Formats: sequence, structure tokens, C-alpha cells
Amino acid sequence: MIRFWGQAKFTASDGKLAGYELFLRERSQRDGEWYLPSDFGQFKVSALDDLLGATFAGMPSDLLLVSLNLDEEQFADPEYYTQLGVCQRKGGPRLIVELTERLGTGANTVTH
Repeated sequence: MIRFWGQAKFTASDGKLAGYELFLRERSQRDGEWYLPSDFGQFKVSALDDLLGATFAGMPSDLLLVSLNLDEEQFADPEYYTQLGVCQRKGGPRLIVELTERLGTGANTVTH
């Protein structure tokens, strides 16, 4: 099971809640704990899109932005670009994609 955990972002001018940075977490079947996935490439674009939709639905309607981290492989994948664009056009807060320093692992390793 996967979920996003949100870290609040505030406006500098008045300190009001502006949005969230979302961090993907996976729940362990063994101990029920949430942890950082070791392989982000295991999740299909459609699963992340469904999760984003459900997450957006539960957020306040006046949020300005939501940030989402992608590793280099995801960032360069046309499926992510296309699907995140579809998600953004559905409405809601502005979606900001941030590039992480993770290069992927195993078959998903990105080399320069």
C-alpha cells in the first residue's frame, strides 16, 4: 500500500498555508510501518495518478500548490509527463514537479 505524506508549505508574506510537498511512503506488510520505498520504479504511473487524485480530493480547495518529487528516470519518462499534465488540467492546486537526487536502482539506475 502506498500513500503520500504531506509537509506543509507557507507563504512568506503572511504565513498562511499555501500547499504541501508530497512524499511517497510504502506500508510494510511485515510490521505495518510506513517507510521510504527502496525502488520508486516499482510504481506504475497510473497508481501514482490515482493516489494524486485521491490526495487532491482530500485537500482544502484554496491551496495554491502541491509539490511532487520524481527521480531522474521518472522525470524523463514521457508517461509521467503526460499523466501529470492530465492531472493538472483536472483542476486543483498548481502541481510543481521537483527532481530528486535519486538515480534509481538496479534495472532503473540512471547513468550520465
